[in-house]
Amino acid sequence: MFQIRPEQLKELSQVPMDSFKQRVLEHLTSVYPEFVAAMEDAAVLQWIDSATRRAISYGIEYEPEVVGYIELTVELGQAFEMLPGNDWARDILLDEDLTDIEKIEELRAVVDPDIEDELEETAGLQESPEAGA
Repeated sequence: MFQIRPEQLKELSQVPMDSFKQRVLEHLTSVYPEFVAAMEDAAVLQWIDSATRRAISYGIEYEPEVVGYIELTVELGQAFEMLPGNDWARDILLDEDLTDIEKIEELRAVVDPDIEDELEETAGLQESPEAGA
């Protein structure tokens, strides 16, 4: 029988997180190229790590919603919810009645009020002008 030392276990548990951070780095590079270009990869990975930890502290644990929170930190600043005047964001993030997806959707709705219209158009849910004619 073999034994895994604590340092080996820690290293093994880091593999999924490293993979996640690499996927997010690739995503940010395609969606926010100026943001990524302005920093070294190591700094972006640190940003991702810090934002991920904050997201988890607010009960945001599923990957798509964690990425949504990270995107908001790129747009609004690291720990944006702690900035003066952003009580609205902190209130949403601390609301235990909201799921993680609802938290991100509510934050997005405030940051980008047209997001619901854009999502409906993308999904083809809105009636086109020709359809009513």
